[in-house]
Amino acid sequence: MSTLATTWVLASLAAGVLGQPLEVHTATRDVRDCAALEHGLSAAATEGGLVLVDAHGRASAPLTALDGLPETRSHVVAAVDGQADQLWVGTEGGLAKVTFDHDPADPDAGPASPRVLAVHRSAPVRAVLELDGRTYVGTWGAGVLELRGDELVPLAGSEPAALAKQPLADRITALAAWDGELVVASAGAGAWISGAELLPGVDGLVWSLAVDHDRLYAGTLAGVLALDRGAEAAITVSNHDARALAMVDGALEISDRGLGLVDLDGHGLAPARQLWGMDGGRCLASAEGLWTRDEGGHDWRPSLDAGLPSGDITDLLRVGDRLYAATFDRGVMVLEQGRWTALPDPEGIVDPQVNALARTPDGALWIATARGLLRTDSRGAVTRWTTKQGLPHDSVLSLATTAAGELIVGTHAGVVLMDEQGDPRPLGRKARRWATWAVAPAKDGGLWLGTTQGLIRWRPDGTWRHLSMLSGHLEDNWVTALAVENEGGVEVVHVGSYAGGVVSLRPSPEQKEEWKVEVLGGGRVNPGGLRVVDGALHAATMKGLLVREGKRWRAAEVGLFEDVTKVLAVDGGLWIASRRGLELRAR
Repeated sequence: MSTLATTWVLASLAAGVLGQPLEVHTATRDVRDCAALEHGLSAAATEGGLVLVDAHGRASAPLTALDGLPETRSHVVAAVDGQADQLWVGTEGGLAKVTFDHDPADPDAGPASPRVLAVHRSAPVRAVLELDGRTYVGTWGAGVLELRGDELVPLAGSEPAALAKQPLADRITALAAWDGELVVASAGAGAWISGAELLPGVDGLVWSLAVDHDRLYAGTLAGVLALDRGAEAAITVSNHDARALAMVDGALEISDRGLGLVDLDGHGLAPARQLWGMDGGRCLASAEGLWTRDEGGHDWRPSLDAGLPSGDITDLLRVGDRLYAATFDRGVMVLEQGRWTALPDPEGIVDPQVNALARTPDGALWIATARGLLRTDSRGAVTRWTTKQGLPHDSVLSLATTAAGELIVGTHAGVVLMDEQGDPRPLGRKARRWATWAVAPAKDGGLWLGTTQGLIRWRPDGTWRHLSMLSGHLEDNWVTALAVENEGGVEVVHVGSYAGGVVSLRPSPEQKEEWKVEVLGGGRVNPGGLRVVDGALHAATMKGLLVREGKRWRAAEVGLFEDVTKVLAVDGGLWIASRRGLELRAR
């Protein structure tokens, strides 16, 4: 059973409270690790926080940094020894101990939201292991730590002398217990027994470890290695990209990134693909959700497959009841009736890196990607434009529409206009081939073009004016965002930049084609990150959402998100997108 993406927020928050979140969406579909618990419960460490899933596929609210986790992005989850209701959660910002409530006697209750008991901040945590009453933590960048009381401290003498000057030895990927000894795997320095020697033949990048009595298995990018006690070197037993390993009923199961769950002979054991981790034969963590066994322990079933696969949102577009979200690494996602689905793309044309979205009056959806401009029509057909079809550059950065229905296309090497037939029209021989991160139509039919070399005022007659730091109009030449506002018939242009905040340009009453400059500040503005909502200028910056009130900026309270990328006003609410997800707030 799939879980709707927004059920938990709508049930747990008072809708309509001014400024309060109505919906929160994080990347809970991208599951990095899982733990099978009692009574059919499973715990999932996801890019969007920790989620509990019950035997019916119902999910809890994700536990995030807003709830006390060191960081929302979670890499590993493991049950606490001797505590059926507690978990270790390794995140990008450290380790947390978490508890939860669950009543197996009430089949309609679903899993309760987990709660944080303790937090231990550190480098990103990639592995947790309890051994002989001690808790070891493998980190990405700080080596192996041990939890002593309330502190995480370096495990002294854990690395062999041969790794003393090997920086990759601090990037820990897995921990295992082998005959009472701690085995450590790394991303580049092989594997070793803590306080002893390097494991012979287990070199380079090691993803995972598993133990079968006197044999140790190591999963690497090139295959699975097996090392017996006393052997001179490990031997290769398969060529799988083994992101996770587990012994299940005496047989080795391999979580292959591309092939899914397989045995040593390559036979498929589950329908899941794009696997990251697993807990024995009981749960699988994948980029497309969590997989768990049914009540009989035979068939695999999916869950967490209705959420976002990526929280790195680059643009938003609302069309009717649908919300389109462009992502930096997973293409275009569509939210409809509480469920996220990928934009239909039967031929696989849409590039994963999407920079901007736009809709023209003919109903076509336009998609700016790192490898071309795409258009989808009402039938779902996808068409691509690149330099071969007349674009200045394959990498498309920005989009906007004119009053005449033309599409303004900003690329890494200049701008073109697209008509309804899809024919690109250059701006002229004198137009600069500069990377254009922001585009907007002007009141007189001209264009405003934000480039890495300043702001271009392109006139309908083909002439243009270059505004920059040198001309005294900008605080930074790298223009990232534009918002054009009509103040009583006067066109005011708000210009956001990478390093110089925001300036506002108002026409000078004394001199034609000149502007008065008001420096607003505001920090680093993300691409396309300016929007006027209810008469107030909103700036999506790398340090959060800013709202202009009078002569000052007010920092908006945006819960989880700091690096805000976009805002989009809808009836009764404001969507706020970031590098970690998005939320809908009441206006």
